[in-house]
Amino acid sequence: MRRSLAALGGVLPLFLGGCSDGAEGDAWVAQLQALPASELDEGLGDEPLDAWMRVAMGPRAAVVWGPADCAIGAAATPEERCAAIVGTRADGTVVGAVIAQPRGVSSSPRLIDLYIEQDGERSSFATLMGWASAVSTLDLPFPGQGRDG
Repeated sequence: MRRSLAALGGVLPLFLGGCSDGAEGDAWVAQLQALPASELDEGLGDEPLDAWMRVAMGPRAAVVWGPADCAIGAAATPEERCAAIVGTRADGTVVGAVIAQPRGVSSSPRLIDLYIEQDGERSSFATLMGWASAVSTLDLPFPGQGRDG
């Protein structure tokens, strides 16, 4: 996992500092990956979140999941643990999400950040569907530009 995290460059701090739960954290991230996408956005189906996010991020995105520092999400509380899924696309655009869930409590996880970082600009989104729609437009040509660039 370290090799793929290093490839993410500036996004690496998401996965560092104060978030290490060891094997328990890794098991929790695996549970999130298997969570039906509809648990985080009721407009989505029951496809596992990992599969849904990978399709939404695009076929050429380098995708990494991992426990994350909850301090990156302003909406997280100290009692929560966080995980991030980050995809770096071929053009350098970074797309991702941060998910939080209270520790030791059986409650549903919640999205605290959905974002696209492109050319030094960051856009945030409230729903997975809205985020995925914006990510899908990244592959469209600019007006007057053919698909070949």
